[in-house]
Amino acid sequence: MNSWYLFGRSLQEMNEITVLFRIAISLGCSAFLGFERVRKRRAAGVRTYMLVCVASSVVMMTSQFIALDAANTDLTRLGAQVISGIGFLGAGTIMMTGRHQIKGLTTAAGLWTAACIGIAVGAGFYLGGILLCVTTFFTMSVMSVYQTRLTQRLNGLKLFILIDNTVQMQELLNYIQHNDMALVEIESLEEMPLKTVGMVCTLKSESKMNHRSMIGLIASYRGVQHAEEI
Repeated sequence: MNSWYLFGRSLQEMNEITVLFRIAISLGCSAFLGFERVRKRRAAGVRTYMLVCVASSVVMMTSQFIALDAANTDLTRLGAQVISGIGFLGAGTIMMTGRHQIKGLTTAAGLWTAACIGIAVGAGFYLGGILLCVTTFFTMSVMSVYQTRLTQRLNGLKLFILIDNTVQMQELLNYIQHNDMALVEIESLEEMPLKTVGMVCTLKSESKMNHRSMIGLIASYRGVQHAEEI
């Protein structure tokens, strides 16, 4: 693999130009991914991604710096600790909501990926780090749109429904069956504040209705305070 050069200095070697260049790429890649998360109002945004990516890059450069003075040094040891250690930060972004919906998996995976980008760039593998950044952004932004469209076309619909009381809940279930929808599964049924009832269920349209129409039918039923796809 041919070395890249900047100001006449090889970017594969450890020098002042290399350190600045690698930090700059790490900052750029992480900010690129962080702004995508901010746009979707996720907890881990630009600052979190930048800190993770730049710190990982510096850790990898530290391994190389140590190797310059110490013989028989394992260059991968610190990088391996970053990859395994970033799990605690990712786990902090994953949560189970009161509607039995898991949130934060993509953000956690993105933080782990940001650490991998930093390690790649810190090791001087610029092309790999940049390509990983671009493909990660594509996955989190562009593929998110196609995933939403695909979900909308699926016959099954998973809903969180909030209704006034248990009596109206039973009436709602009868209403669902009389409107070409089948109740496939009830995952939870519990009392909420103010004597309301919350239900997480899976419905299936027998007449190939789209998700929006199914939600509209249920939301318009008397006593239903809220109906949301999850």
